[in-house]
Amino acid sequence: MSGIREPGFLTVIEILDGFSNKWGFSWGDMAANVFGAGMFQGQQLLWNEQRIKFKFSFHKKVMENRCLKNEQIIFLAANGTKEC
Repeated sequence: MSGIREPGFLTVIEILDGFSNKWGFSWGDMAANVFGAGMFQGQQLLWNEQRIKFKFSFHKKVMENRCLKNEQIIFLAANGTKEC
């Protein structure tokens, strides 16, 4: 049941975001909402438990001003060949 209700609630929020000057509607958010609800509902139907759990993390890195204005240096730093 929650696999049906959750996308409905979040669709209302996305529609309201679409009327906001600050946020705006996002197809990416809609896709993530439907995917997340579908993953939950699918696992419940298949296994009656959540076996696949998504984890997201973030590590803040302070970069020097010279790095922020030079895309090539940032690209090289991401590849590990030159640290900025």
